[in-house]
Amino acid sequence: MTNEELMETKLQIEGLLALRLPHKLQVELEYNLYKGTGKCWAARVDPTTKKILGFVDAESVVKTDRNKGYKVFLLADGHYLTCEAGTKTRDSRNYIKVSNGETESF
Repeated sequence: MTNEELMETKLQIEGLLALRLPHKLQVELEYNLYKGTGKCWAARVDPTTKKILGFVDAESVVKTDRNKGYKVFLLADGHYLTCEAGTKTRDSRNYIKVSNGETESF
């Protein structure tokens, strides 16, 4: 096979893989040890009871300072609760619904 044929085959394979993989949304959440609990996380929740079903693992953790940074989460379609640094005494929590890589509140 020539180099052009290999590149064309590679593009076809990547296109087919993109169709099969679920849409994922990239979310960056901040943490700061001196605000709220000092943690950030994302959890999958039941849409009717809003009960936490399980936590989502972070794809990467980036420290921007000694006491703060952010975590990157990839969220598939579903309902989630996110928590990140808010004010000095409280965390900022949001219920979100992810569908086709787009977010909306619920």
